[in-house]
Amino acid sequence: MLNKKKVFVGLLILIFAIILFAVLHDFTNLYIFKDFQSSPIFEKYKEIQILALSFLKKVPCFKFINNHLVDFLWFLSFALIITEFLPEYRKIRFLGILLMALLSEFSQLLCPRLGTFDIFDLIGYFLIACVLVWGKVVR
Repeated sequence: MLNKKKVFVGLLILIFAIILFAVLHDFTNLYIFKDFQSSPIFEKYKEIQILALSFLKKVPCFKFINNHLVDFLWFLSFALIITEFLPEYRKIRFLGILLMALLSEFSQLLCPRLGTFDIFDLIGYFLIACVLVWGKVVR
């Protein structure tokens, strides 16, 4: 039976990751937002982003937060949700979750505008998948 709490937590983590990404990285230059760049909403976004970054840059682990935390959060949310839809098939869950992460990271090698390929992210994805699939976290 589907555990709605885990799916809900997965979605909350995903929303938090998107907000954190929006604060840490300027996404106003993305093509999909080109028509909205002159909007007052984007001006307010830039103000909030500058304020948040001035605070976050003082945090000792800012480099980790900026470079890896968003990736780990989106991966964790994806993994939590997937484990609920494939409850009986541990190996398939593990391979599916890891394959998605690998495709994501390797796509960054082919298209650098998506991000930077990072072995540290791959190790983190592997550890999260191991804990979620074989640990007692999702049982």
